[in-house]
Amino acid sequence: MKNLPLSAIARVVLFVSFVALFAAPSWAFAHAGVEKQAGNVTVYLKQVPLSPLVGESVSFYFGLNDRKTGKALARMPIVLRVVDTFKGDESRDEVIFQKKYVTDANGNFDISYVFEKENHFDVEISLDDPYTKGRETTGFLVQARTGGAAGEASASAATAQGRNSELYPRWLPYSFDFRINKVL
Repeated sequence: MKNLPLSAIARVVLFVSFVALFAAPSWAFAHAGVEKQAGNVTVYLKQVPLSPLVGESVSFYFGLNDRKTGKALARMPIVLRVVDTFKGDESRDEVIFQKKYVTDANGNFDISYVFEKENHFDVEISLDDPYTKGRETTGFLVQARTGGAAGEASASAATAQGRNSELYPRWLPYSFDFRINKVL
């Protein structure tokens, strides 16, 4: 770079800065969801819609990766629970849905669920840690809300027709790839 004029060096620095500031965040959040740890397992969740209405079908897409190697955990048995939570009094929490699943060859599984009332719900995943063999649990908090009479009617009609409510934009894609293992 000794032969380059100062303006060329400035352009290179500007370009590298642009890439680092604007492109890197899109790589870091390429899965467009959230993640939590359950022992040595990273659990990714993408939820569509992000802010569900009562009576609206919500799709949950899960991906499980080995926290140490980053590899997908294929054919891993898990238990998914939906817990109706009570703020300030965990003793009143109630499991309203529970089902066993097994991840596919890519460490993924998905479900659809309809929340019947307005509240905060904990979507919990329980699994056996691949290293310690101990039972691990992590959860994701979801708030089902009412959108007023018009919102509820529209959401119910849209769900009955097998499509999303048109009240809120659905900019997140339905297909999802959990194979992103490392942030650059």
